[in-house]
Amino acid sequence: MRSSRVPLLGRMEPTPPDVLKSLWAPYEAFLRERWEAPRPLHIAGLKGGARSFWAAALYQTAACPMLFLLPDEETAQKLVSDLRLLLGEIVHLFPSRSEGSATQQHLRQVEQIFLLSRWLEGEPLILCAPVQTLGEPLPHPTQWVKHRLRLEVGSAIERDFLLELLTLYEFTETDKVNSPGEFAWRGGVVDVFSYAHPQPLRLRIEGDTLARMQFFSVETQLSQGEVERAWLLPAPSYLEDPPTASLFDFLPQRHLLVLIEGQHCLAQLQRHGLASQGERFLQEAHQAIELGHEPALPPTTRLEYPTHPQSTFAHNLTLLYEHLRQLPVERLYLFTENPRQQLRLERLLEPAQLPYPVSYLLGNFSEGFYDPAQRVAFYTDHQIFRRTYAPSVHRSFRRSEALVLRELYELKVGDIVVHRRYGIARFGGLVTIPHTDPPQEGVKLYFADDAVLYVPVTQIHEIGRYRAPTDAPPRLSRLGASDWQRTTERVRKRLQELAVDLVRLYARRRLLPGYAFGPDTLQQLEMESRFPYEETPDQLQATLEIKKAMERPHPMDHLLCGDVGFGKTEVALRAAFKAIQEGKQVAVLAPTTVLVMQHLRTFEARLEGFPVRIAALSRLQPPSQQKEILKRLAAGEIDLLVGTHRLLSEDVRFRDLGLLIIDEEHKFGVMAKEKLRERYPTVDTLAMSATPIPRTLQMALSGIRDISLITTPPPNRLPVQTYVKAFSWDLVQEALSRELARGGQAFFVHNHIADLPALTQKLRSLLPEAEIAFVHARMPSRQVEDLLLAFLYQQIDILVTTNLVESGLDMPNANTILVNQAQRFGLSDLHQLRGRVGRSGRQAYCYFLVPGFHHLSPDALRRLQALEEFSDLGSGFQIALRDLEIRGAGNFFGREQSGFIADIGYDLYQQFLEEAIARIQEEEGVEPSSRILAAPALTCSIEADWEARLPESWIPYPATRLETYQRFSQVRNEEELQALLRELLDRFGPLPAQVLLLADVLRLRWMGEALNLPYLRVRKQKARWSLGPETNLQALLGYLESLRPSYTYHLAPEEDRLQVELSPIASPKELLAILQGLKEALASDHDLGLVRNG
Repeated sequence: MRSSRVPLLGRMEPTPPDVLKSLWAPYEAFLRERWEAPRPLHIAGLKGGARSFWAAALYQTAACPMLFLLPDEETAQKLVSDLRLLLGEIVHLFPSRSEGSATQQHLRQVEQIFLLSRWLEGEPLILCAPVQTLGEPLPHPTQWVKHRLRLEVGSAIERDFLLELLTLYEFTETDKVNSPGEFAWRGGVVDVFSYAHPQPLRLRIEGDTLARMQFFSVETQLSQGEVERAWLLPAPSYLEDPPTASLFDFLPQRHLLVLIEGQHCLAQLQRHGLASQGERFLQEAHQAIELGHEPALPPTTRLEYPTHPQSTFAHNLTLLYEHLRQLPVERLYLFTENPRQQLRLERLLEPAQLPYPVSYLLGNFSEGFYDPAQRVAFYTDHQIFRRTYAPSVHRSFRRSEALVLRELYELKVGDIVVHRRYGIARFGGLVTIPHTDPPQEGVKLYFADDAVLYVPVTQIHEIGRYRAPTDAPPRLSRLGASDWQRTTERVRKRLQELAVDLVRLYARRRLLPGYAFGPDTLQQLEMESRFPYEETPDQLQATLEIKKAMERPHPMDHLLCGDVGFGKTEVALRAAFKAIQEGKQVAVLAPTTVLVMQHLRTFEARLEGFPVRIAALSRLQPPSQQKEILKRLAAGEIDLLVGTHRLLSEDVRFRDLGLLIIDEEHKFGVMAKEKLRERYPTVDTLAMSATPIPRTLQMALSGIRDISLITTPPPNRLPVQTYVKAFSWDLVQEALSRELARGGQAFFVHNHIADLPALTQKLRSLLPEAEIAFVHARMPSRQVEDLLLAFLYQQIDILVTTNLVESGLDMPNANTILVNQAQRFGLSDLHQLRGRVGRSGRQAYCYFLVPGFHHLSPDALRRLQALEEFSDLGSGFQIALRDLEIRGAGNFFGREQSGFIADIGYDLYQQFLEEAIARIQEEEGVEPSSRILAAPALTCSIEADWEARLPESWIPYPATRLETYQRFSQVRNEEELQALLRELLDRFGPLPAQVLLLADVLRLRWMGEALNLPYLRVRKQKARWSLGPETNLQALLGYLESLRPSYTYHLAPEEDRLQVELSPIASPKELLAILQGLKEALASDHDLGLVRNG
């Protein structure tokens, strides 16, 4: 078989236009011979993706703006995805604004305005619109032209006039511009997000002239390129209220209208009650082109062009080879989603010996087809492997997930924080510290008994948000008491012991002999290719790490962490298959019977067609059946056994166990895990946990325990439609009835056990045809399991429950969840509950129900809105899992360590853990990780009477100042500091002297940490610091003497340290130079030996 790579399509690598055009050139030639625009035309016979190729050919032939009308948004998204692959960025979805939450509807309206404004500007765009958009009224185009303002560099404009106009145009003033319709200003800098552009604009006005204009990034707030001309469009409600126009009023004078399945379009208009729009639709469409089976309009010309859809092969390679050999084509084009899939296909097709060349096209194409007239076929890899397809949807306006979650997590007045030296306090906001001269800004902290501490902004790095495994509020520390010091010392001591155990355990395990598995086989590749979804980078990385560990000659002990539904089971399955390929047996241990049955179903479905013998062992089987399974297991007639604690029994004997997989590892007691290690000391072990742990913890433990993290959600999964609604029984009945009508199941979550029986009765009265039951954690465990199993086997339609709904459960038929009193749950709980649905290819729905919006606190409302907005779980959303990760850290270390995390907060706990591990590794002669080396063992506290601050006149908004102070505190080196200063210059204008002082104070802190100084104090030009007992006193005295007579110094004992006082110090730069000299002096005389300064 000859194979060639056509230059890759899609975003991954630009395709030369001639190569791209050659794909549909025959259809373009066919059209030119038989059709003259704008005569109406009906093209029939197009199957699969052939319609997309003909649509591209129509654009090339007509060479004018085009509007495709389709029956629904799902079909429109598919066409947009295909045409963007074939034609590039001129293709856009014109979305319906009748779907989704209020925020999503607003963004869809903004998208509509943006696209129509580009049509008004004469851009030859292709818009693909679901037919229901014809019924969504728009402000008339004449109003747009009348009220839009042209902005041009060098033109005259006064800042105050512009600000008044923006208010008139119904823009909202904010401290930071994030969304269309917002503006902010600082001096002569005005940031504005116009509806006419996909990015916000930064205008620099000097006098009454627009001196400069740039786009800037919403995420970083940094400018991104010069703009000479731009348009300012008012809010839609200002243009015309109520709006009177429709999409047809915006069609350019010369255009081409294309109907996809016109009969379906008409039916949808009638279904949406748009009869009048249907009449206008027929008038406007009289010169349209139709692509579909049956025409909606009497066509002048009908073209019949028969094509055939791609065949299916049900994972059967023999069938695939046979079909491809008999395919009467001169060339086969294969669309693959990524280079990895291409490599798999090339290897799998090698044995087929095809009689024609195969070319690979990189791109996410919707459906394959075969064209007998051209003797060519275009096939897709996702149809060959029965992988789930989802279109690549481009939206010009998408609210930044990372941004919203940063807002959710930024410190607010009343939040609990941890001060490294003083303990747990309540955050009181940014204030001017009383009695400071010059005035200094700082953070106000409230401790126990209403004690107050003011922390200068130069010490803000010592404060962090309190995060712990439980939601219980911690006790505030007593200021001035020794409790906090005793607590931190106790935690440090236990962490030191934990670090010793971890490091030594790992070293011992490395000495044990184990079985080294060989490299992957072709059958392994085939099995992995059948995975119906696209793997995430984390999944691939985890699989690679686990396989590498299995191929080493030592027993593997690997932990795989990841959120529910992120694909841990698939990674474990691939490891299991690798072991079975070499004649080894695999045991899968799960904490509950429900999980056992779930794993059994998953493994059987994925390994269907492969010679793998799978069985389950649980209490559901009668003793005789268990006995038979154990007999076959001992004889080696079972390759993979799934079971509960029953697998730990003495009568369970494997013939040749090669891999042990433990699901939800933290749910098995220490004794159970020790028993396993004793019975199978040389067997490879893979443990899985559904609560993720922080990646920083993984890095801290690198070289101690092998951990893989899956933190990115699977792509191409339908987002869960999420709604925040006021509770009503009508809504509950409607949502549940809709799910039952399509044969699905639903959860109703209510977190008060006492209410569950009454709630269940009420639901039974509303839905008498449904089988409804309730379950909660206080029931006997066997009863809970039986109810969950009944739900899994679809014997129960609606399950009323607390948030017991197990984190690892996968119920693909349950696709609606209602969470009552949602305002009482934390962000991570709500996220996990929503994760119970949407686990299949079916659209899922989640309703967060609240008693009424006026009852909600601002924080609760923000949490719920974030979940409503980001139903598609983009990678930025993982920031929302931070509290979940802390629970995962607690699970990882066990109950005692969870208590310690609760005592001092996770961040300080991790810092202490890293220090302890680094210390032990140094003692044991193990090279510490770079992550640990980068963390300073001591932070230097700076107190100075310099005016190092962010002036209110420069950054007028307190929230932005606080965020900027925190950014300063997190900077670790000069490169990062320069990047931050460049950003501030870009956003706020020239840097004031106070900001430059703040940067110098930060440099002083780094120098203090390098010299191991606990503090640096400067008052009235006197600088004080203290040095440790290891200081070379001779070198110190020599250096201080060299500074005279310009400076005077004084030395004094301070506990076991030596305090140095030096004056006069006029600026941080001056002190920095002196400390740099001290550092060099101490370093150069280090070889003289240590002279203790006692």
